[in-house]
Formats: sequence, C-alpha cells, structure tokens
Amino acid sequence: MPRFTLPQEQDSAHFSRSEQYLFRSAIRNVTDELAGSRYRLESFYEQVNAVGLLISPPDGAEAFVRDCIRALKGISANTNITAGLSFPAQTLLELPAACQQARELSEYHIYGTDTDLFTPQRFRDSSGAVPPRDCALSALTEYVIAGDEAGIEAELARFFETILYIPMPPPAYLRGMCAYLLNDVSKQAVNLLQCDGSLIRQIPHKQLEDCPSVAELRQFLKNRLLETSAALREKRGNQIPQVIEEAQRYIRNNVLSRLRVEDVAASIYLSESYFAALFKKHTGITVREFILQCKIEKAKELLLQKHLSIFEIAETLEYSDYRSFSRAFKRFVGCSPTDYQQMLMSPGEKTGTPPSGG
Repeated sequence: MPRFTLPQEQDSAHFSRSEQYLFRSAIRNVTDELAGSRYRLESFYEQVNAVGLLISPPDGAEAFVRDCIRALKGISANTNITAGLSFPAQTLLELPAACQQARELSEYHIYGTDTDLFTPQRFRDSSGAVPPRDCALSALTEYVIAGDEAGIEAELARFFETILYIPMPPPAYLRGMCAYLLNDVSKQAVNLLQCDGSLIRQIPHKQLEDCPSVAELRQFLKNRLLETSAALREKRGNQIPQVIEEAQRYIRNNVLSRLRVEDVAASIYLSESYFAALFKKHTGITVREFILQCKIEKAKELLLQKHLSIFEIAETLEYSDYRSFSRAFKRFVGCSPTDYQQMLMSPGEKTGTPPSGG
C-alpha cells in the first residue's frame, strides 16, 4: 500500500482547495493509467495533499510506485512527490496497520533525503530514541525568560543534536519531541515567574505537522518561543520576579554564611550566569553587591551588641580579615565600624561614666 504525499512549498503556507483536488486527481489518473491490466487499484483514503492507494497484487508494487512518481513529476517538474510503501497486507485485518505505516513512511521527506520512495526495509523505528527526560531544557527556559534570541537559537541547535543523534528517527517522534519542548519550556517559565497559567498556549500539533523540513520545524519552534518570551515580558511588566525575591530571602537568611553566587542560584534552580544577569536586570545591582549590603546591615545590628568586638563581628560575617570588613563597611556606611560604634554609644559610655538618670 503506497501513500503519495505532496510536501508544502517553502513559499506557501498551504495549498488551495483547487490545487489539492488537482493533486489527488493527477495521482488517480496516473496510477490508473500505469496499472493497466496488471494491477487493481482502489482509493483507500484521502487527506489534504495526500492519497493512499491499495494495490493488488503486491508483487512488483515498488517498481510500479516508482513509475508513478516519475510520471507525476513529469506533470509538474517543480513539485516534490514522495511516497511511503508499507508491508504487504495479507488480510483485511492488516489493512489499517499497513495504511498507518505507509503514512508514517511518507513523512520521512522531512529530512530532505535524496530518495522519494520510503519503504520499511530502509526506514525502521529507532529503539534508541532519547526519552524526554534526557533533553535538559532549563537553559532554554532561561533564555526564553530573558528574551535572548541568540541563546534560544543555540539551545534549539543543541536540542536537535540530542534527538537526532540517531539518523532520521521516526518523524512522529521528532514532532512529538518538539511539542514536548514547547509545552515544558512554557510551563517552566510560567512557574519560575509565577505568571498566569493562561500563558501556556495549546500545543500547535497541526503547525508542527505542516513543517516540511527539519530546518523549518526548528524555525517554527524559535518563532513560537520568541512569542512566548514577549508574552511573559508583557505579563510581568516591571515587577520583580518571584525567583529574585526568593534569592534575596535566601541571602538574608544565610547572611552569616560565606555566600557564593552559584550557591544562591542553585537554591532557586537557575544557572549562575543567567541568575546573575536576571538579578542585575531587576534590581540594578549585582548579586555580590546585594550580599555585601546584607552583610553590612547585619554588621550594624551586631555593633549594637556591646559584648562583641569588631574583630568578632567580622569573623561572624565570614570575612577573612578585619581590614577587608572595615573597608567594605566604610564604603557602604561612610565611616569605619569603630566610628559607627562610637556614634551609637551614649555620652556616659563614651567617657566611661554611667549615664545620668540611673
């Protein structure tokens, strides 16, 4: 059972109804003419830009289909005709499976191969296809949130390298992985930014199926992700994302620790580079500056406690030495820790006499 397919032309989104009708009519006329008295043909099913045929007997069907392709190309030299030829169906019960296989085989034209006839002997389902969990999309999600077109392109290239490490996996698998990518990235971005779930758009299965090549499939994904990125930016406006607020909360809660940017980023499940850029974009300062600010604010609190020396406070805040702590304190407060502590003292404390009034 063959299935003839007319891939969409690159400069046309779809064929008109008249073009579809002429295409199906041409296939029927050519196959009927070539069949002669040797083959019996029945139109098994029809779809847009595709026709499935039942050939009896199956012997010699491959040569017959090749003749049909040549004849059809002679009618329209600028049109690409491809066909999928299934296994021979021995009983009526096998026809649905044969029909499905012919349809799937004809879809291999997406890889732009040098053949126009796809048979089970040449193309088989790959058992080594990469499951979705092995395709990390966190970096792609970060680039979508940031609206980084170059980053999105780079991650899409990496994504396709991952799922195409086996040459020409089943096209249905390829398109399914693309649908998974769009859905997963949208959900991750919405969850990270705590945006309205309505931004997660319906998976565009029809548009994915209409992409006639891997290159156009990749371009479609890029365009869709950029649309998602724009929608996210419009939705959240100038609000500070919740992930940044969570990071700030983490820093304040761990201000007595030796905080590193990578540790803070890990606490909210973002990469260090993306988190640093996102933090600077929404707060106007770097993560390190914010950590330093929090430590100095904590130092001002600790300086109120008379039983702690400045050296002990520096050590409590995980400074390697007193001098670096003193320089940082003076940069933010305008005076040294010693001068600040003196300003906090009452007149009696400064002179060593008890304050008046008891």
